[in-house]
Amino acid sequence: MPLTVMAVLASSTSVPVPVAVSFTPSAKFQIKKLSAHFRHQILSKCSITAQSGEPNKAKLELGTVKKRLWDAVPKPVKQFQWKKAENTLFERLLLLGKKALKWSLVTFFIFSSLSDVVFSISTNQELMIPFGLLVGCLLSDFSRETLNQLLPVTEGQGQGQDQERQLLSISCFFVLVKFVSACFAVKQRVFLLHVGNGGLLQALWPVMQVIENDKSSEENSNSTSNQNAT
Repeated sequence: MPLTVMAVLASSTSVPVPVAVSFTPSAKFQIKKLSAHFRHQILSKCSITAQSGEPNKAKLELGTVKKRLWDAVPKPVKQFQWKKAENTLFERLLLLGKKALKWSLVTFFIFSSLSDVVFSISTNQELMIPFGLLVGCLLSDFSRETLNQLLPVTEGQGQGQDQERQLLSISCFFVLVKFVSACFAVKQRVFLLHVGNGGLLQALWPVMQVIENDKSSEENSNSTSNQNAT
């Protein structure tokens, strides 16, 4: 038997004496193991419930803070048309980026064409200058017609913007041709440089006219505003 019962009975009375129960070491180990297992389960359940309650509490606190901040904001700020202001800012940034691209292309064309002419003269390749310019102009016209067929220009208010976008894309292509020419020999390099110059000249000429028209329109608007102010 794993347990021994020791009972001592009194001889004169029939009152029972407390019984002493003893367990073997293996039984004690099993009892300790079971108690530790139950304790681990209880602690894990408590930690899970605490962790699940923390995000909900944090969300509630964030919601209350957000509501208080929104209540503290003045009414004019709440009624301000933020979406319209965002669209206006985006349009202004696009306009500034387009103007910067125009002027950078024009500046690049002026300085690069002068340096290409000097380079052609120094390498005794002067005959390549008119030939390359002619080929570049023809390629620019051909690429513009191809773009008009593939991506027809919409009539209306956006017609000028579409044409300007096509011209800028063609100009960027010929700038890439000028950079690629550095990988070739001297003769081919000179030819490709002037092909790029001819294409840039043909594509940037309408763009420069647009810039001049914009300047004249701005001057007219400024003069009319000054007259109205006086």
